[in-house]
Amino acid sequence: QRFVKPDPRALTEPIAYLRERLADSAQTLALYGDSLSDRESAQGQIEFVGVLSGSTTREQFLAAGQPPSRILTQLSAKAADLFEPVLRTSSCRRE
Repeated sequence: QRFVKPDPRALTEPIAYLRERLADSAQTLALYGDSLSDRESAQGQIEFVGVLSGSTTREQFLAAGQPPSRILTQLSAKAADLFEPVLRTSSCRRE
């Protein structure tokens, strides 16, 4: 069965894949998203960082319970580059 956001089960397989790949690492997984549905998808599974690049405002993230320290104005190009290897990994993608 195929699940889509905001159903948290949409992230179950990609998160399991990344946890397996990072098993020997002290790194924490986080989902960066620009909507409340992204936040809903992450709940209970993975850390969430809100990014103010979409239509969701800081006030909306705060009203949903997002800690202020976990809200970014934008995702820097350098931070985005960290995700490129994951995005290119075909076994992590579903088409």
